[in-house]
Amino acid sequence: MFENILGHEEIISDLKDAVTEGRLPGSMLFYGDSFGGKLTTALELARVLSCRKDGSWNCSCVSCKKHRLLENSNTLILSPRRFADEIAVCADTLSDDSGQAARYLFVGAVQKLLKQFDSAQWQNNDQILKKASGELEQINENLVKILPGKGRLEKPPSSKVIAAILESSRKLENLVKSDGIPIFRIRKMTYWVHTTNNDSAKIVILDSADTLGEGSRNALLKVLEEPPAGVYFILLSSRKEGIIPTILSRLRPYHFPVRSTEQQKQVIKRIFRKDSEPFSTLKDFFYKTNGIDRGKLKAHAFSIVESAVSGQRIGSQKLDAIVSDISDSENFFPFLEELSLLFQDILYKRILEFKDVPVHILDAWYRELNKILLNRTMYNQSVPLLFISYLYRIRK
Repeated sequence: MFENILGHEEIISDLKDAVTEGRLPGSMLFYGDSFGGKLTTALELARVLSCRKDGSWNCSCVSCKKHRLLENSNTLILSPRRFADEIAVCADTLSDDSGQAARYLFVGAVQKLLKQFDSAQWQNNDQILKKASGELEQINENLVKILPGKGRLEKPPSSKVIAAILESSRKLENLVKSDGIPIFRIRKMTYWVHTTNNDSAKIVILDSADTLGEGSRNALLKVLEEPPAGVYFILLSSRKEGIIPTILSRLRPYHFPVRSTEQQKQVIKRIFRKDSEPFSTLKDFFYKTNGIDRGKLKAHAFSIVESAVSGQRIGSQKLDAIVSDISDSENFFPFLEELSLLFQDILYKRILEFKDVPVHILDAWYRELNKILLNRTMYNQSVPLLFISYLYRIRK
């Protein structure tokens, strides 16, 4: 078990022992660096807990077969994450190598997105599910042609099938806002974990737990206070400090430290079957594979903070370049991520130029950043308009 996790030997050892000895807690927090394998580890733990045999990596039981394709109905994944970029990276791997491992990789990435439209998370006859039904049907029809065990894809792989899945995935993501998990999805999850079930464990994986709004946090806290028997909650976060203390007190924490450069390169080589030399980190690999210039976006984020701290306006030519870059649909969310990471670095005094920025100012900047995300994902407001208004508000 856990043979698919590269690095994090201490965490894996602890989890193995806890499962084997029957002392795994019902509520856990996997926290640490983004691209650190938290979701992959949570999914493998869910497979082991649901296994009908001994949880071995090559187990052939029905439950394990379903888990490898993320088709097990006893595992719920709630996430505000945008999975289309991961799907695109896995599609690139599949285009080069259509073997079984590449198929599992691609299908798994797609299924993470499809899991967000599980009826157990949505109100009955919800409008989102109605709007999504066509794209969901299209993806499932095309995914059947790629499933492992269907023989090798033609050489080169069917680019039309992969492209169709990518297009539908982008459309699906645009139907779900990305600023956090709304309260009604937490309530539906709570109903799901209390419903009767067979003797298999139920697992809830809640991604980006630090982004939950007040209502969602309170609803989650209620079920964590009185968790049903046979249910495991695995919360994931790259910002442990963003989770309220009352929730933290009910979780056993597992810290996922930043993997070494060599370990990250091994992930690129062994999982994604790519030459790792051109990439310094996994994040760098994902960004560059999707045509995103992380260095440029990081520089833009720095310019914005520099303007806010100094009170000086960004020059018109530079401002036009920033607006042009982040208005690209592929760059917008990575840019917000880089800006958020910069705020974290300032908070922990990692950047000397901004070491005197007060915490309450950082908090205000971060709250304004969340407003941008909300207005873009829910109301599709213009990126240039959102950006200019953001610059004005943080300079105040």
